[in-house]
Amino acid sequence: MYKNSLIAHFDASQTAIGVIFSIAIVMLGLSAAVADTWVEANGPHKATSWTPRAGRGR
Repeated sequence: MYKNSLIAHFDASQTAIGVIFSIAIVMLGLSAAVADTWVEANGPHKATSWTPRAGRGR
């Protein structure tokens, strides 16, 4: 979908763009696996406690 515009913008080959997409998908999957394991061990409250809270003054 965006491949042709990325190729034109970065003056890259289709192979280079494909490799970048592949790396991005692998990293997404690995981070999801790690995060899921961490949430299972610590609970959802701990997983969301690090997010910034708007208007709390912290």
